[in-house]
Order: sequence, then C-alpha cells, then structure tokens
Amino acid sequence: MRFFKYLSLALVTFVNACSYPVKIHAWNEFQGVPTPVFTAYDPDKADQRPVYTSIKVYEEKGSCEVPYCPLMWHVEVSKFQSPTHIVYGGFPGLGSSTIQSAYPLNKEGHYSLVVSEEGFNGSDSVQGYLPFEITNEGKIREKEMKD
Repeated sequence: MRFFKYLSLALVTFVNACSYPVKIHAWNEFQGVPTPVFTAYDPDKADQRPVYTSIKVYEEKGSCEVPYCPLMWHVEVSKFQSPTHIVYGGFPGLGSSTIQSAYPLNKEGHYSLVVSEEGFNGSDSVQGYLPFEITNEGKIREKEMKD
C-alpha cells in the first residue's frame, strides 16, 4: 500500500513540477464552454507538429491529484497526426479514437489538460500539461502550475 502512495506522489510531482516540450494554451481569450479550443505546439520545433498520442482532461475535484482525478475526456491519436488545435469533446481526425466521451465542463470547475506519448514499455510520458479553470462567465482561465 505504501508503494502506491509513494508512486502516486512521484507521479503528481512529475506532472505538476516539470517543464514539458509541448506547450498548451487556450486558443484565444474568448474560449469557453461547452467546446473550448486549445493550441498545442513545441517551441523548439515550430515548423513541425507536436508529438503526442493521448489527450486527457481531468477534473481537479476535492483533494485528488492528476492523474488520479475524474477523467472528463480521453482521445488517442496517431503520433503522426497529433493535432495543433484541440477542441474539447471533438474528434481530432483520422487515426484517432475516443476512449472516454467528453463530460460537460462546469462553470467554476478546475481542470487539467494533459497530452502524453506512449512509451515503448507501455507507460505514458507527459509531453504537455495545462491546468485551467472555467470562470463563472464560462470562459477559460489558465492557472499557474503548482511547484
């Protein structure tokens, strides 16, 4: 039991305290519910698509920590077709499959968008991470990453 506790603490620290190659932001300041659009890019490879194979949105509810929070949406994509624009609840295109259909995002809710790439051993490597909240007006507000 202690092993899982320490493993979860290590994963949470990894997700919250790292710098990632893929940067994620709201497409513009007008993005909001029900289907906000995000942009994902690798600043070191501006002329190429970012590389990731999974898009997940978690609801940060109560004392849970990503990736142990409720999963709101999960899509698998081809690493050769990783989208630069992510529409919440949308279907990114050919080579994609929806694993978990999107639940509605709630006003005043706190969420995290995570893009990751499946490794050779089957584990996921986080490539990009964006904590955000939905304002009372239904707009996206990006949050600072926790230290």
